[in-house]
Amino acid sequence: MKTLLDAGFEGSLLNLQTRYLRKLFTVYHPDLNLPDYAIAYQSGSIYMLLVCPFYTKKANSNRN
Repeated sequence: MKTLLDAGFEGSLLNLQTRYLRKLFTVYHPDLNLPDYAIAYQSGSIYMLLVCPFYTKKANSNRN
């Protein structure tokens, strides 16, 4: 159950981040005219770099 709750929370964070990036690109860089999939890809990449190392570290510490 905890895994499902974590996935729901992470999905919400990722959605919020993607919306923020879409707004950021349209307001500050309208000349880029990025398609939705490019913004989603960038959002996922940022999320993986910032959030996932903490989960990996936590998971590895529980294995001892």
